[in-house]
Amino acid sequence: MHSYYLDAIRNFEGFTPKASWDYAQFSNGYGTRARFDGEVISQAEAERRFKAEIAEARTIVERTAPHVDEGTKAALTSLTYNAGTAWTKSGLGEAVKAGDLNQVREIFQKYNKAGGDVLPGLVRRRAEEAQWIGNPDELLRTPSGSNADKLVAEIANAAAQGVADQDSAAA
Repeated sequence: MHSYYLDAIRNFEGFTPKASWDYAQFSNGYGTRARFDGEVISQAEAERRFKAEIAEARTIVERTAPHVDEGTKAALTSLTYNAGTAWTKSGLGEAVKAGDLNQVREIFQKYNKAGGDVLPGLVRRRAEEAQWIGNPDELLRTPSGSNADKLVAEIANAAAQGVADQDSAAA
């Protein structure tokens, strides 16, 4: 999964070294399951756990929706990481399988509750993730915040590498 999406998920989750209750589990790091209440982890451990849990979420998405574009897979991976797999056996899963991306976007944004309450942070997160759905070029959009600088640098580096490759091929 492209670093744009991974960075966005990390930003949605935020980094918390000390575990605390998070609606359904004790969480720390970037929203990963803590081993026990109050567990404190380093940023390096948080990154290791994040990568492992994102990989698990992506595997579920690949099994459930192998035919969708990368933006949609990224949104579904983020949802799976954050809220679990219930979507795969619900109306959202049916819309994904049917390829109805308008319905996918609409249903997707309803995953904005925790503990039965609508949370403004989840409303914002799902709205941003919904923009990824059906949009394989989402990461070419000008993202907000610190991702913009990183994306510009990535594009510049890729362009520079392309020029260097062309120069060495011509030589």
